[in-house]
Amino acid sequence: MTGPRFAESARAYWAALGRKDDLPELPEEPLDAFIELLDVGRDDDHAFELLEFSVHPYPGLVLGDPRRPYAMQWALELAELEPFVHKQDRGLTLLADAHADGQGRHRVYSFEDGIRGLLEFADLPDALAWMAAKVVASRSGAALDDAAGARATTLDDGWEDAATSGMHVMESLLDAPFVEAYDAFSRGEWPAVDPTVPSFRLKRQGPWQRGLALYLVRRFLAQRIVDVPRSLKPAELGKPLRALVETLNAFAEAIPAGMVPEPIDSLVDADDPELRRRARTWVDRFEANRVASKPSGAAGDGDFEDFDDDHDPAADDALAAVLAKVLGGKGGAKAGAAGGKPAGRGAAAALAGAAAKGAVRAEPAPEPPEEVRDTPFLRSLRTALAGALDAMVKAELLDVADAKRPLLLEELVEAGANARSAAHLLKSLTETLVESEHVEEVYATDEQVERFIRGRLEAR
Repeated sequence: MTGPRFAESARAYWAALGRKDDLPELPEEPLDAFIELLDVGRDDDHAFELLEFSVHPYPGLVLGDPRRPYAMQWALELAELEPFVHKQDRGLTLLADAHADGQGRHRVYSFEDGIRGLLEFADLPDALAWMAAKVVASRSGAALDDAAGARATTLDDGWEDAATSGMHVMESLLDAPFVEAYDAFSRGEWPAVDPTVPSFRLKRQGPWQRGLALYLVRRFLAQRIVDVPRSLKPAELGKPLRALVETLNAFAEAIPAGMVPEPIDSLVDADDPELRRRARTWVDRFEANRVASKPSGAAGDGDFEDFDDDHDPAADDALAAVLAKVLGGKGGAKAGAAGGKPAGRGAAAALAGAAAKGAVRAEPAPEPPEEVRDTPFLRSLRTALAGALDAMVKAELLDVADAKRPLLLEELVEAGANARSAAHLLKSLTETLVESEHVEEVYATDEQVERFIRGRLEAR
């Protein structure tokens, strides 16, 4: 409920705008009423107005695009703060907390020159009273009334020391080297971070989503893990938090595979020329550092040495399941009419089936080429591809001599190892198989080839 204090301050603000009509009926919830009040009064040249962001922050954020304050937008949305400004003083941004504190008050903060400002209010009515005085002073050119300044306060209590506070979360997110991690990864490095990660306990009440957002970012930067509570369903997450989880997952999937994170890879052909330029520069730098990181005289595995000490090798073993999620969606394609069991199984079971049914035939054959890469991910990929080839041969969709099967298999593994992103892996494998000189004839369409390979990579 808004209460009499809110109503009094709202009427004062409405009058300061020079409005002679009655204050319009406002919603019952204080924050909703506050936002509605700003909206209906926004046409006045001396009014306050909400800041609205018309673009998704992640493309500009991950590429360090300086044209817009993407980092601030990202932190604001995850911290659940509503930004607004005075039309004649845009250097000062005011931030209303979407969540009430323990006393039921929506705190209001300020942000100026990239840091937390000194102007703060304990509740929306106090902020509105100051805003009314600010409008009057702006119209007259006079100094702001001292009484209005007295409505401000200093917010410094236990609420401000934890993720309960939207300002605490926003400042913490801006301080975290999230953007720097993308740039560092492209150089084969990782930013210095605090290795300690505060614990998070899921309670579906109050400002828990911003607390989870801060935890996820800190956990990822410290350990390169995306640790969403298993009991949470996507529908329970707000749009900014869902976008964060998707972005972190894409980055986490790229690290053990030594691939370009999908948020960046998708921008290589962006319509925006600046984003396109930055994405291509990022990819070129990444590829150059990946080549430079390979041991002398060996092709390498595409992983950066910086990650070897800290990264859990089990993440590489599980990458087949990760790739399945990136490639497939929930509707599992099958491994072909005569190609073994349908997709839709666990990753371990799918790969085990591929190993059992898709092994290279034992007839005499030339020694296969040396396997120039040997990581858990590529071993899993090799096993899955062997199963896909065997299934296609049995379905009479592929004609390849037994002696050339090992050569074809390693050619496919090489293509998979060089795929710049998980999203391009399937396309690269399909094109390589269809165009390979080791294949006598392909009777399948590209879509059928893709389905057979997908069937061995999918895992549910």
